[in-house]
Amino acid sequence: MAAEEDSGEFYLRYYVGHKGKFGHEFLEFEFRPDGKLRYANNSNYKNDTMIRKEVFLTPAVLKECRRIISESEIMKEDDNNWPEPDRVGRQELEIVMGNEHISFTTSKIGSLVDVQSSKDPEGLRIFYYLVQPTPNLWDEGSGVVVVVVVFNYDSSSHSVDEVSKSDYDNCNSGNALKSYTGGKTVITLSSTGTMYFICPTAGHCSAGMKVAVPVVAASGSTPSTPSTPSGSPPSGSTSSPPPPPSSSGAATIMSTGLVLGFSLVLGTVLANIS
Repeated sequence: MAAEEDSGEFYLRYYVGHKGKFGHEFLEFEFRPDGKLRYANNSNYKNDTMIRKEVFLTPAVLKECRRIISESEIMKEDDNNWPEPDRVGRQELEIVMGNEHISFTTSKIGSLVDVQSSKDPEGLRIFYYLVQPTPNLWDEGSGVVVVVVVFNYDSSSHSVDEVSKSDYDNCNSGNALKSYTGGKTVITLSSTGTMYFICPTAGHCSAGMKVAVPVVAASGSTPSTPSTPSGSPPSGSTSSPPPPPSSSGAATIMSTGLVLGFSLVLGTVLANIS
C-alpha cells in the first residue's frame, strides 16, 4: 500500500450543499493531479458573493493526503446503506488513487447521532470524520488559510517555545512568549505574519531544532519556505543533553480543517493563495 500512496494519479473532490430559500449554497474543493487545490464557497445569505480560491500544494502535502486517505480505509467502503441526499443537503466525495476510482454520495450529517442511527455506522463514521471540519478552510476575516503547526516530540527530552525573531536568531529561550510540553503541541496559525519556534533544551536550537513559520495572505502564488530543523547537536560527554530526534521524529508542520478535515503535513512550505 505504501508504494501505491506515492505513485500513480491522485485526484480528490468534495462537495457539500443544499438548495433553499437563498438558492444553491455550497462548499466545494478539489485536489488536481498537478497539485492545485481549488476551493469555492457560495452563500447567498444577505447577498454574499461566491468565494473562489486556488492554492498550489507542495508534494509533501499531496503525499500526506494520499497516506491519510489510504490509512482511513475509506476506499474500502461503499455508500449503498448511507442516507440518501434530501432537502437538508447533499455531500459528494470522489477519489482517484492509482488505479482506484470511487465516489460517495450521502445526505448532510448533523452529528454522530446521525452516524450511529444509520444502516452502516462503521463506514459512515469514516466518512464523517474525514470531511466533518471542512467549513473551517477559509478565514474570511484575515484572508488566510487557517492551518495549525503540530509538533510531535519526545517530551522526556524536548519541548517547544514560541519566541521572538531576535531570540529565534540567537537561540535564546529565556524570554519565551509561550512554552509547550507534553509530546504533541498543536498551534493555530490564523493570522498573517511569521511565528518562531525553538526547542529550549540546551544545545538543541543551535544544532538546528528551530523553525520559522510564515503565514501569507491571499496575494501571491509563489510558495514561501520557512527555515527547517537540520543538523545534529555537537557531541559531548554523557552528561550532555539528549540529542535532537532524527528527521522521522522532528517537528511536523500540519494543517487541520484545510481539506476534508484531515491533517495535511505541509512539510516546510506554506503555499500562498492566489
